[in-house]
Order: sequence, then structure tokens, then C-alpha cells
Amino acid sequence: MKCYLTIFVLGLTILGQFQTASAGTCLKCENCSEEITDFSISEPCEACAVYKNGLNQIDRGCFNSPENIVLVCLVDNCNYKRIPLCEQCTNLETCVTVACGREDDKCYAGKFDDRRGCTSDGVYNAEEWDDFVTCTTDRCNRVPHCVVCDSDNPNEANCLNEPKAFIAACLNHGLVQEANCYRQVDGEHFQLGCTSAGDFPSGCGDSTVSCRTCEADGCNAKALMECYTCIDCPTIEPQRPTQFCKDIYLFAVFS
Repeated sequence: MKCYLTIFVLGLTILGQFQTASAGTCLKCENCSEEITDFSISEPCEACAVYKNGLNQIDRGCFNSPENIVLVCLVDNCNYKRIPLCEQCTNLETCVTVACGREDDKCYAGKFDDRRGCTSDGVYNAEEWDDFVTCTTDRCNRVPHCVVCDSDNPNEANCLNEPKAFIAACLNHGLVQEANCYRQVDGEHFQLGCTSAGDFPSGCGDSTVSCRTCEADGCNAKALMECYTCIDCPTIEPQRPTQFCKDIYLFAVFS
């Protein structure tokens, strides 16, 4: 009863503000968490709002109820701002993507457990900053997935030919980083995996080492790019030395 009374009072307070101000037009769309730049999708309104719907998605339109509200504003098309998306779970095997409840939310991940979510979800505690890490891009607290295999394991001998079969979650990884996956191929030996794993090769990324890192899920499925390096050399002799380039040739993303 107390919860319904609070919502009712909030609704009266907001509606009271509309008596002295109005928005005119507001953006209208469903399942649209990204910042809106197409202002042609507008409708006449007294006030604008951003809501979380029953599927944990973001809808935009006229204000009509304080329930599941994320944002209310009184200027033309003021409900355009991006609403963050974060992974939410207490067990990494059950994580789901949710729209956050505030436009200034960040995503968080627990340092010592599997807690993940939006900073306004009631679990995150800013005073316990040493227990959490936060980030600001969509789903930046997700669990990365990389190709994980090693030529020393006979059961993984066909990894380079069928990398999708060896995609695995990078547990204990924390937040998504610029370098989440790695690929090292040296002759017949290969090793692919997560940069957070204990067997991550030291020196990976050095120009003299045939090992590179990358960010996107499954990005280490593609081969390293190897190039000839020379100056004023319109023709190349086959025996000329090559060098592995800084980045993996192409990013392959698997969902």
C-alpha cells in the first residue's frame, strides 16, 4: 500500500508541474535505448518521458504514468538521451541485458563475486568502491567470449579450422577491456584464449612475437596479418622477412 501511495503522490507532483509548463512535442519509439537523432518521430505532448517496459527495454513518448519511469522533462524532444544497457546477474551463467533506471547510470561488476548490473539497482554501493569496478559503455560489464584452444591438446587440433566450436566465456575477467582475447600462432603451435587467463603469453603484442590481442567477442578466430616491411620496394623477393602487424587482420564476432 505504501508503494502505491508513493507512486500516486509522485504522479500528482509531476502533473502539478505540467500546469505551468509543457513540452510541445516528444520523441516516440519502442525498444530504443540509444540516443535519438531523428527528431521526425515526434508526437504532441504536454510532457516527455522515458520508460522501462515489461521486457526491460526502453520506450519513449508522452508522460502518462509515473510507473516504470526513467526520465520526465518539459522541453521539446527532451527525451532523446541515451539510456545505458548493462548486464545484470549474481551468477555469470544467468546474466541478462537490462535497460538501466537512470540516464546517468554506469555498469558495474563485483571484484570478488559475480554481481553485475546498473549502479542504481540497489545492489551497487558507492561507499564500497573497493568491491566494484564500473564502466560507461553499453554492456561493458558483460562476460567476454573468446576462442580458447591449444595445439598441445589433441582434442583441439582442429581449432584453427573450426574456431566457432571453441568459443568459451572468459570467467573472472572483470570488465570488458580493449584487449579481451588473444591469438598466438608460431609454426605448428597455436594458443588462443582470454587475456585474463593464467596462461596468457607474456610479451603478447610485441612486434617480434606472433601474438596479438583484440576486443570483440570471438575476435581471435581470425588469422594474424603478416606483412612485408620495406621502403622504396616496388617488387618483393619471396625470401624477404615479414613482420606481424599490430592488429589481428579481421574481427570475427560470434553471438
